[in-house]
Amino acid sequence: VGGRLRREVAAPRGVPLSQIALAWVLANPAASTALVGARTPAEVDANDAGAELTLTKDELATIDTILAGAAGRVREFTPLRPAMEPWGEEIPAPRA
Repeated sequence: VGGRLRREVAAPRGVPLSQIALAWVLANPAASTALVGARTPAEVDANDAGAELTLTKDELATIDTILAGAAGRVREFTPLRPAMEPWGEEIPAPRA
């Protein structure tokens, strides 16, 4: 998915995929908040540029098509699942 988005949307615009992602989130009426991170001043500038980017109707349609093809490929996103699952046998209490 990321490769297609980069090739079909970001590269023709000459911008990083991160800017396309931010512009898409900001253009999506279902999204009320866009959280971004930055480690360097250059990344702050890149985020700012992405917030100013306006995607065309064709670009939005391309993104929707690519994302629709990815829908259902993963049941759910649970990065913390291993930390939440039982450890197996209970750890025995220390003997007195």
